[in-house]
Amino acid sequence: MLKHLLKKYGLIYATLFSTGISIFVSVIITASLMSLFKMPNMDFSIIIAIICPLVIAPPVSYFWLRLLGQAIITQHKLQKSNQRLKLILKEVKELSGLLPICASCKKIRDDKGYWNQIESYIKKHSKAEFSHSVCPECVKELYPEI
Repeated sequence: MLKHLLKKYGLIYATLFSTGISIFVSVIITASLMSLFKMPNMDFSIIIAIICPLVIAPPVSYFWLRLLGQAIITQHKLQKSNQRLKLILKEVKELSGLLPICASCKKIRDDKGYWNQIESYIKKHSKAEFSHSVCPECVKELYPEI
């Protein structure tokens, strides 16, 4: 029954409904016990038995529902954060470990055994971009007249 209420009305309304039922049942039990034991001044006792749960239950229900609402909001925030982090994790490209690189042409061998230009390999496996230039030593070697 509780699962059906949860699906149909949600957690907050199910809690309010169950609180109302609990108050009703407690009043009936208290009144029944008082009449069973033939307590004196029963009218006043029945009034107390009815008023006490009605006075005590709403503040307790309010604080319980407030905590429950905060827990639900926190759970939704955590789910959104987890989804966002999963998306970010999918986008992360990271180079790690040893990279087999040719000592002569500087090509890198991938996991499938193919040799790739270092620029294309790093671009494919990271977010790095290349801008080509020539270092001073290579300028002297390639262009001695400059």
